[in-house]
Amino acid sequence: ARVLERSPAYVSRIFQRELGLSPWEVLIHLRLARAKELLASDRSIIEVALAVGFNDPAYFARAFRKQLGLSPQEFRARVHHATDSNATA
Repeated sequence: ARVLERSPAYVSRIFQRELGLSPWEVLIHLRLARAKELLASDRSIIEVALAVGFNDPAYFARAFRKQLGLSPQEFRARVHHATDSNATA
């Protein structure tokens, strides 16, 4: 906003109008995309939440479920099941 010499509210409105999402929604989307990658690892759910910028693991779980329709644990189970099935095929 400073570089554009516009208010943060104005830049946010333009961002939302052009992309259909607020800057905050885009940030959450990017964080959750990275979380999906990390959930395939051995890192704990709490470590994944913190690694992608969520300070509250409960909020991370709610945001994850809201966007993906699964809890982080359910997503991880599906990823591991798919990986196990591919390894035996």
